[in-house]
Formats: sequence, C-alpha cells, structure tokens
Amino acid sequence: MTDPMELDMAESETTGNLMPVQLFQARDGALDLVQLNPGDPVVVSVFLRDAAAGDQFVVYFGEQPKPVTVASASQFVIDALFSVAELPPLGQSYEVYYTFRDGMSPKATIDLLDSTIALSAPRLHVSSFFGTYRAGVLDAWVVPSSYQLEPTLPTIGSIGEAPPNIDDLALNINRCDASGQTAAIGSIAYDNGKRTWSIDIFESLRIEKGDLLSIEMPAGPSASVQFSACF
Repeated sequence: MTDPMELDMAESETTGNLMPVQLFQARDGALDLVQLNPGDPVVVSVFLRDAAAGDQFVVYFGEQPKPVTVASASQFVIDALFSVAELPPLGQSYEVYYTFRDGMSPKATIDLLDSTIALSAPRLHVSSFFGTYRAGVLDAWVVPSSYQLEPTLPTIGSIGEAPPNIDDLALNINRCDASGQTAAIGSIAYDNGKRTWSIDIFESLRIEKGDLLSIEMPAGPSASVQFSACF
C-alpha cells in the first residue's frame, strides 16, 4: 500500500510547483488521535523553497482552513498546528493540502479517527473456543463499522492452562475485503514458556465496514484450542 505521505518528489511538483503536505503523526493514511499526547496539536508540515518572510499560505484539513505566515526566508519547513477542537468530525476521510500564491499543492487523503472512541462502537466481536477442533474456519464475522485495527487492540485470554496437543500450533486471522481479496492479518499461537495463548496482528491497518474477518485452523490433525479473544 502506497502511503500518500510518501509521494515521489517529481510527481509532487505537478500542481503549481508545490510539494505535498507531510503528516508525520499519520500512519498508512490514517491519523489516530489516540497516538497524540494530551494537548498536542495535529502537525501539518509544509515545504516551501522560495517563500519570503511575511508570505502567507493556507493549509486545509478538509474544509477547515489554517492561515500561516512565513517567519523567515530560511524557514523551508513550516508547521501548521491544528488543535483537536479545530479538526473536522472524526470517522471520515479528508483531503489535506495548502494554497500558496497562485498555486495549490497536491492533496493527501487522511482518515481521521480516535480508536479510544471506536472501542465503544458496536464492532467488538468475541471468539471463544474450548475443545478439540478440525482444520478449517473456526469463526467468521462481518465487521459492522469501520475502525483502525492496531497490534495492541485485540485482547486474548486463555481458558485454563492446558497446552494444545500439537507443538507450534498457530491459527490464522484472515481478512476478506469488499473486492473479495483475502489476506492473513495476524495469528494466534500458544506460548509454551508463558503457558498462555497470544495474539499477533502483523501491522496497523484499516478495517472497513463489511469486511469479513475469520479465525482458521491450518491443515493438519485436530487440535485442542482453549481461549477467548476480543476484536
């Protein structure tokens, strides 16, 4: 997936010879406010190579404008600071760009969210297993609302301390998106050292409403599975 924050410089100089904005607090096209320290603003960085002291430009986060004045001609990177109160509503995608003189920069699309709020949305799913299971799909569910799945978000708890009857057993967590493409996004495995089950989400990613998530047992003999996981 190409991050809109990492556009090639040659491509960036297509709109009024202006470079795109940079949002260093965003990850994979998503800005999650839970990643900010309390009171910290959202920083939109602008690169201006030929600005003079006193020049002004306007940064737009969606339809929210932020006028900025260049303090010095040697200031090539200028930050526009948006307080949380100045941001548009959460849970939507916005174009972030700026205008300078007669030009407009390329637009970056950012998903604005707060996963602490998303946790209270009716999207949580609990998968519980206690018994012996064959290879195949153990559980599957349709996501009722979009959210950002972080590696630290799902929780898992072992039911009892009995290890599975198969060494190095790992269950696959798969995602099927609206296009029908299925990919592994994580795994669930038993830690013999800690005598507990653990969950591993490979990377932060956007889960969309209507996606199908599933937990699957790989091919092989039946195995004992004893845990409860909350997504």
